[in-house]
Amino acid sequence: MFISPPDDLDQSAPVEPLKIGLLGEEEMTLKGFLTELVDSHPTKLTKDQKHDLRDNYRLILLNLLLNGSEGVYTAISRSSGAFSGATYWDSIGLTYRASRFVVDRLSDEGYLTVYPGFVKPTGFGRLTRLYPTTKLFERVPLADSSLILDWTDTIVLKGFPYDASFLTKTHPDKKRLDAINAFLKGCKWRLKSPIRLIYNNDPFSGGRLYTRFQNLPKAERADLTINDQPTVELDYKANHPRMVMAINKTTPTHDPYTDIARAVGVTRGQVKGYVTCALGSKERDNAFAGCKKYKINQALFNRLEAATEELIPNFPSYRGFGNVLQSTEGQIALDVMYAGVKKGIPVLPVHDSFITLKQHEAWLRKAMTKQWEKHLQGYLPVIEVSS
Repeated sequence: MFISPPDDLDQSAPVEPLKIGLLGEEEMTLKGFLTELVDSHPTKLTKDQKHDLRDNYRLILLNLLLNGSEGVYTAISRSSGAFSGATYWDSIGLTYRASRFVVDRLSDEGYLTVYPGFVKPTGFGRLTRLYPTTKLFERVPLADSSLILDWTDTIVLKGFPYDASFLTKTHPDKKRLDAINAFLKGCKWRLKSPIRLIYNNDPFSGGRLYTRFQNLPKAERADLTINDQPTVELDYKANHPRMVMAINKTTPTHDPYTDIARAVGVTRGQVKGYVTCALGSKERDNAFAGCKKYKINQALFNRLEAATEELIPNFPSYRGFGNVLQSTEGQIALDVMYAGVKKGIPVLPVHDSFITLKQHEAWLRKAMTKQWEKHLQGYLPVIEVSS
């Protein structure tokens, strides 16, 4: 069922791997539409080009139908650079040329509306948002949006010459993820979808967990219910710098972001922006370029760099260390959620925070503390209600 687009573009979910889970009228209708679109392509295509184009049509259409039936935008990059190398978009089967053509054609023919994003010279800005029109829902009626969700294909590999099928059922990540999704499939929440694990570099260092509702604004998440019951979101405070301090065997301060902000005389948000760029970049120049969106000039960048290194000895700037921290976060998240499965308690991940039923707040706090301490070798986290 079509829902009018929301006013807030942040209510969006990026294109993700989807497929109709059951054979039926919906699949036959979609197949017929795909054949019509590919066969009426304005230029002659090779067999491989037809296959690529059809896959891009299918993936984008399924995301539009699912998200449009739940009142959220579908987000996609329109920049060629976002598709080069081992990128997320490439890992889920999209190509720049085909996806761009698909979006333009569906827009020209009135099946979707495009809300343009933007690209900065030094990096990517807001992704382009897409929203289906009533014409698309009339062309491909969707009786049950849950038919689109695939609860088995939940591990995405970025930059590998093979797919996730090499992971056996006994692989610790797959074992936990399968159990988590089997349990959560019986629960109900807004923008429900399987939990996905996205590996960033190799299958021995998993990335963060992802699920569609994470892109809801924080105010929207505050009203989220699970099985029609109120929830609470608990957050690991200043997680990345505190993790670095624990890894370096330095007792973490309560909030390194605030400590650095006071020392430099800037906002906590600017410090967090600098730390994110410094940990995620492999070159100092790239980190500085990324900091410009936080209104950090060269002089301020230098001061933030010095203050961070003074507070956190051996801070791993400009080494791409953020991937290591995200990997650890992913493992902690799997353990917290798996502990919930064993207790019959639903837990949903939001990067470095978790949502559960309000009645289980005390249990979640203990579980988050236990798993952080286990992975960070005896150090304790700071956990707060997300606000």
